[in-house]
Amino acid sequence: MKKIIAALAILVGFQAQAGIISVQVDPSVSLGNTLEVTILGSAFDAFDTLSFELEFDTSVFTYDDTSLTGALLDASDFFYDVTEEFYGMAFYFLNDALIPSGDLILAKFNLLSVSQGSTDFSVVNIFAENFLDGLPVTADAGPTASAEVTNAVPVPATLGLFAVALLGFVRLRRKA
Repeated sequence: MKKIIAALAILVGFQAQAGIISVQVDPSVSLGNTLEVTILGSAFDAFDTLSFELEFDTSVFTYDDTSLTGALLDASDFFYDVTEEFYGMAFYFLNDALIPSGDLILAKFNLLSVSQGSTDFSVVNIFAENFLDGLPVTADAGPTASAEVTNAVPVPATLGLFAVALLGFVRLRRKA
């Protein structure tokens, strides 16, 4: 009997899986342009409460609050809040119905690059729960994403550069 109980405990323990929250960004953006940030949730159990923080260097990027989309925003008929903080951004979600298990886009938005530099995007302080059923939902942060803001220097057209060199050679030939 003890062996059966131990086997059942092991099977139940192995079936539990943690949802993963990951961040996707382009690795490089020019100064003054926007960076699209996608926050994905994968392998989540059903939940109705979720909060997490996205940390990044706020001296390099600022949040465009008109660009927010995502499955949680579309599904929320109760409470969904995104706030800009000194460390980055905070996301709070509370709904009166369960969000089904699976993969979903938690948030998609734009950040405006305001200065040169590079920053890492990391998800921290995750809290998820199936409050209606009183069940905790396990969620972990995925790998860190990085982005660099560069000053875009316009490159002259090859044909224009060739024309300037040709004019220089013609002038040198006339002087000689």
